[in-house]
Amino acid sequence: YKRQVSTQSTWGMAPMSSPAVSSSRASLALHTFCTTTTAQAGSNGNAGTAQDGAELDACRKQLQEASKKLDELKSSSDEWKEKCARYLADAENTRRIASRDVSEAKDFAVTKFAKDMLDITDTFSRALEMFPKAALENSSPEIKSFHEGITLTQDLLQKTLARHGVVKQEIELGVTEFDPNNFEAITMVPQTNFPNMPLKTICLVVKPGYMLKTRVLRAAQVGVVGEPGQ
Repeated sequence: YKRQVSTQSTWGMAPMSSPAVSSSRASLALHTFCTTTTAQAGSNGNAGTAQDGAELDACRKQLQEASKKLDELKSSSDEWKEKCARYLADAENTRRIASRDVSEAKDFAVTKFAKDMLDITDTFSRALEMFPKAALENSSPEIKSFHEGITLTQDLLQKTLARHGVVKQEIELGVTEFDPNNFEAITMVPQTNFPNMPLKTICLVVKPGYMLKTRVLRAAQVGVVGEPGQ
């Protein structure tokens, strides 16, 4: 009976492990698990680091491309700003020139007509010169009336021309210096004939000149004091 029990104890039931053996097996299993986990974590960490580096390089490349594009756009913007400023300046100059041309066209539109009118006023002036003051005083009432009519007509014509900017050139004999831009010299008179007049001054007016606003409509024909023997 004891032998059967012993046999059953030995072969019928699983042998009981000792506490030391169980603890050793558990430690080995735990060590194996930790080693495997650490290796997997290291592998995953290396893979993550490589992926992050690739993404960072891509971001840097994109940033460089964006910076280069920004520089190109800035350069293009500066170029267009310069062009716009130049175009605006050209437009302003064109506008100013056009405005000046329009103003001058208005001011000097009567140039040709005014020149034709000068021939008429010259005729009236010559007609009045035909009546010496001494002879006019002893003339008949009809002659005096005729002279008065010509005088009034001449004055009215001069006032009409003046309203449109046409006026006689102001010349003071012996004082006004000859200016080739405003006068036409038709003779040089020796200073011995006009000793009280400085050289290069106007000593006589052969034909009066006229200005149209700021322009010379007709240059006065004058005589100029010159050196003796000229």
